[in-house]
Amino acid sequence: MTAPNILDQMAADALAQADQKRHVPIRLTVCNFGELLTAKLPEPRAIIHPILYEGDLAMIYGWRGAGKTWFSLGLAYSIAAGIPFLGWECRTPAKAIYLDGEMRASRLRIRLAMIASAALPVQAKPEMLDILTRDMQPEGGDWPDLGSHTGREALREVIKKSDPAVIVLDNISAWQRSGKPENDAESWNEVATFLMELRSQGRAVVLIHHAGKGGQQRGTSKREDILDTVVALKKPDDYDPADGMRVCLEFEKSRNLDGGDIPSIEVKLTTTGKKAVFSITETQNDPIAKVHALLAMGASRSEILKELGMTTRFHLDRLQKRASAMGRGFTLPDARRKKPGAGSTKPRHETEAESAL
Repeated sequence: MTAPNILDQMAADALAQADQKRHVPIRLTVCNFGELLTAKLPEPRAIIHPILYEGDLAMIYGWRGAGKTWFSLGLAYSIAAGIPFLGWECRTPAKAIYLDGEMRASRLRIRLAMIASAALPVQAKPEMLDILTRDMQPEGGDWPDLGSHTGREALREVIKKSDPAVIVLDNISAWQRSGKPENDAESWNEVATFLMELRSQGRAVVLIHHAGKGGQQRGTSKREDILDTVVALKKPDDYDPADGMRVCLEFEKSRNLDGGDIPSIEVKLTTTGKKAVFSITETQNDPIAKVHALLAMGASRSEILKELGMTTRFHLDRLQKRASAMGRGFTLPDARRKKPGAGSTKPRHETEAESAL
């Protein structure tokens, strides 16, 4: 058999095997209501209470320069050291791996050293925090792309070897480089399947992402469907570049927190004496409370959008759904309804008759 024929046969065999896999029947088990109530199911362990549990999928997003990498490095180090982060409880150290997609290793080292210095006398054991960064790879080596099958296989091997409880992926844009544009929902499907696989292993994943032009997470909103927690890092209205990292941290979705008010907090990073120290204060920057107040004053949809700094009605609709899920729902006025005094719906002859009385 000639070489071309051998290659053709190998390709045909591969296609046949793939076809067989596609037609393997999926065996599913259904339980009834009573079986679900009495089943011995493991309760997810809190990694950082109440924002991150075993198997959770979370996203932290914000504008460029908002401090996403500082925030995620501080979170990863606190998990590895078993120390509180921003007042959230972390009782037991847990293995973490930080998958860095774009920062130079030298700068990453400086930031981690400053975070570790601020945590003294408590210190994370070196083996509790693994780092994957491009600069530490052999020359000429390929860099994984989460958007490809080969890239996901490479990351599977890394994760299997590290065996972490928490995976921090910084950031989605740097790791998912191939495929369709970010706003295409289909391009996210295979990545979502990969994340669900990690969840089934009991691993928590924290995704770092950029904000889009409208202030929401960039790209398809389908990303948020499988997530347990979505946290936005937003610069406060009185932000000054001289402040460095100073952001309002807002929970847009959290399955681990009860409904009702979820307080927003302001996070500030101070870097002095080779230490990076995070400080927090509670803020009143609550967009849902603002909407309730504006509605009480008779504000229109367009006025509410302007006051909240939103660019489209889509963002206001999303806020309405989130408020409803939190037990803080509100009803928006009809966009077509005119304000009092803006015009009359009565026929002209009726209005003139009333004026004559």
